[in-house]
Amino acid sequence: MLLYSCIVSALTEFVMENLGKQFIENPPVDLATLYQDMSPATPLVFILSTGSDPMGAFQRFAKERDYSERVQSISLGQGQGPIAERMIKDALRTGNWVFLQNCHLAVSWMLPMEELIKTFTEPGATIHENFRLYLSSMPCTTFPVTVLQNSVKVTNEPPKGLRANIRRAFTEMTPTFFEENILGKIWRKIIFGICFFHAIIQERKKFGPLGWNICYEFNDSDRECALLNLNLYCQEGKIPWDALTYITGEITYGGRVTDAWDQRCLRTILKRFFSPETLGEEYKYSESGIYFAPVADSLQNFKEYIENLPLIDDPEIFGMHENANLRKETNTLISTILDVQPRTTAQGSGKSNDEIVHELASSILAKIPVLLFNFQNSLQTLNKAIAGFVVMSEEMERVYHSFLNNQVPGLWANAAYPSLKPLGGWVKDLVLRTSFIDFWLKRGQPKSFWISGFFFPQGFLTGLENQFSLPSPEDGVLVHGMFMDASRWDDEEMVIEDALPRQMNPMLPVIHFEPHQNYEPHPSLYHAPLYKTGARAGTLSTTGHSTNFVVTVLLPSKRPSDYWISKGSALLCQLNE
Repeated sequence: MLLYSCIVSALTEFVMENLGKQFIENPPVDLATLYQDMSPATPLVFILSTGSDPMGAFQRFAKERDYSERVQSISLGQGQGPIAERMIKDALRTGNWVFLQNCHLAVSWMLPMEELIKTFTEPGATIHENFRLYLSSMPCTTFPVTVLQNSVKVTNEPPKGLRANIRRAFTEMTPTFFEENILGKIWRKIIFGICFFHAIIQERKKFGPLGWNICYEFNDSDRECALLNLNLYCQEGKIPWDALTYITGEITYGGRVTDAWDQRCLRTILKRFFSPETLGEEYKYSESGIYFAPVADSLQNFKEYIENLPLIDDPEIFGMHENANLRKETNTLISTILDVQPRTTAQGSGKSNDEIVHELASSILAKIPVLLFNFQNSLQTLNKAIAGFVVMSEEMERVYHSFLNNQVPGLWANAAYPSLKPLGGWVKDLVLRTSFIDFWLKRGQPKSFWISGFFFPQGFLTGLENQFSLPSPEDGVLVHGMFMDASRWDDEEMVIEDALPRQMNPMLPVIHFEPHQNYEPHPSLYHAPLYKTGARAGTLSTTGHSTNFVVTVLLPSKRPSDYWISKGSALLCQLNE
C-alpha cells in the first residue's frame, strides 16, 4: 500500500526532473496563436473531453478581436444540420464567424457538412476573407476524416491539479472584471474562493467514489456563470450571501448533481470557500495554511501567488485522509501502463486455457450448494462444451473468457446481488451467504444478523420496522458485517475517528438497530450512508438516492459532521476483494 501511495508522486517528480515541468502541466489554450494558423478555408476543431468547454474562451477571443457581434453559433443535434448549413453559406458571403458545437451529436449531418467544407477549396469558390469556421466534437468515429486532415486541431482538456485549474480561471479573467469593483479586496477574495471551489469539486473526481458517488461533468461554463451571478447580485456593494449561496450551490452547480449524498457534499464544500467566514484576514482553506486567498490589488499579484502553489495536491486541502491517495488515480495509472505493454506469449509446458477453465468450473461446482440450479447447469454445460460433447454457444464463450480473466460471468452477475469482487472472492462470498440463510432456517433466528448476506438489505430493514411497530416492541436487533470507508471505530472513546495510515476498510462493530417513531437524532451524530458496494453509484431512484444505498446509520462523533462529509466517510456491506 505504501508503494501505491507514493507511485503517482514519484512518477510526477521523475518526469519533471528528466523531461521538464512542461510535460506535467497542460499549457493554456491560446486562441490568438491558433487563429494565425487558420484561414477562410481552414477550420479550427476543438476536440472535447469530459469537463471541458471552449465556448467561454472563444467568446472572449471574439470580443478581443471586436468580432463578438458577428459570431453565430449553434449546438448541433437532431434537425439542426440544415440550419447550420444556411448559417455557413450566409457567413461565407458576409464574413461572419460560425461555431458549430457538439458535432458528435449530429451523426446524420456529418457527410453533408464534409461536402460543404470541401467546397471551400474548390476552384472559383467565393469566400469572404474574414470568414472563419470553428467546430467542436467529442472523439468519435463519425467525424469526417478529411475535415480533420485539413483543419487546425486542438485538444481542450480540463486542467489537471488545483494549481492548473485555478491558473486557467485567472488566465481567462480580465483585469477590469477582477480589479474594478466597489467591494475592493473583498470582491477579489470572493472571486478567488469561487475559483478554488470550482477546482476542488473538479479534482475530487480523482478520488473515485470517495470524491463523488457519480462523476459529474462540471466545466468552465459553471464557474463563469457563478462569477456572472456574483457580479449581478453585488452591483450595489452589498453581498446577499443567502441568495448567492443558494444560486451557486443549488442551481449553478447543484443543478448537475443528482445524488442526494453528493448534494450534501457539495453544500459542505461550498461553505469552506464561499461564505462570510472566508473573508476573515486569517482565514485559511485548510489546516496546513498553504492555501488561502491572498490580500492583493491586481490580477497579476494573484497569478504570481497561484504559480507558487504546490504542483502535487495534498489530500488535506480536499478534506480527505492520506489514504485517499491509495485509490483511483494510482489504479488507473498502473492499469494504463499495463494496457500499453506488448502482449507476448511464453512457450512452456503450462496448462492450456481449456484445462484452466475446466478445473476452475469443477472447483466451483463442488463448492456451491445443490439448490443453485442455474449456476450448476451453466458450469456443467461449460465442462461439456470444453470436452466437445456439446457446441460452445456464444453465452458459454463469454463465461469461458470470464473465467480466464477471473471475472464473474455476466450470466451470473445479472441474476445476483451487486458485487465488485473478482470471481474467486465472489464464489466464496456466495457460499457464505447461502450458509448464513441455511443456518437461520435450521437453527432459528441468529443473535446478530449479517446484513451483508442479504440479497436485498433494504427489505430486511423494512421488515424490521414493521415487526417493531407492534404494540409491544422488543429492543430491536443486532446487525454486523459492515465495513468503514474513510474512517474507523475508536473502541476507547466509542466514536468514529480518522482511519489509520494504509488501513483502508476496518470493520464496524456490531450495531444495535432500534426503531423509534418520530425520532430526532442528536446533532453530534454523523449520518453515514450505508452502501452495498464500494462503487456507491447505482440507478437513481425517485427518492434521490442510489439503488446502491441501503440505509443511514447514525454514528457518534466528537468532530462536526462536515469533517466526515468532506472525507466521503460511509459504510459498506462488502469490499471489492
